[in-house]
Amino acid sequence: MSAENIFTATNQLLGTVGPQLRKEGQEFNLHGITLPHYPVKDTALAACLATLGIPLRDPAPFTDDVELDGDGNEGARTTVWWLGNVSSGGDEAHKTEELLGACIERVRFEAEHPLHPLVAMRAAIDARQFWVEVLQAHRRGRAILPIEVTGQACYATDSIHGAAVLKACGFTPLAFNGSHFFLQRVKDGVSALQVLNTAALKSGTTPPQSMSYVLKNYSHMLGIAKSQSQSVIVRETVDDQTLLLTADATAKTREKFRRLL
Repeated sequence: MSAENIFTATNQLLGTVGPQLRKEGQEFNLHGITLPHYPVKDTALAACLATLGIPLRDPAPFTDDVELDGDGNEGARTTVWWLGNVSSGGDEAHKTEELLGACIERVRFEAEHPLHPLVAMRAAIDARQFWVEVLQAHRRGRAILPIEVTGQACYATDSIHGAAVLKACGFTPLAFNGSHFFLQRVKDGVSALQVLNTAALKSGTTPPQSMSYVLKNYSHMLGIAKSQSQSVIVRETVDDQTLLLTADATAKTREKFRRLL
């Protein structure tokens, strides 16, 4: 049984035993068992991990984190995603700690494991960022690319998602006119349309599909983080342990957190 399934089964067991013990007037001191969770401040990286099957914490997959100085004044706020330590998948499960290490040692990892889906995902995220910069520069009147293509065949799309997949697959960006992205039409005998059709397939693990999966998750996670209205979460150290509490937490709530530790 995988680590994820073990924790899930244990939680289900405790959820059944607890009410029965309380019904019989007995004390129940065990709390639900949860997987360790890793804080990830980079939403793009969090999207990669989630796409590889690393579970987001449920509930509260992310927090709006803010550090307080000695006078209680707020510092910069950061969205922090909380992910489990391992994906489901038995012997082939992805481990968060190893994936984070792969991102830190990205050049070496990609040289040693060029076919790992994380490589394709990171390439797609980078390609999307490239197009975001192209779009922003165009809006400021400082275009990075020409606004039209002359003298060669090209593929045009109004989707930044599709444009990112194509660039990540090696198709050369040619132009951007404010609404459409223009790229090389054919690369190594494969057309841009063929690549996007592959990326759109519902099942499979080809590089274009991994790119499409992670871009969809990334956009979704960005939307969630921007749209949610959350109470600010602050860090507080109590007896050498770190609590995460809402900024307006009452003394009663803080005491409850202490008891739960």
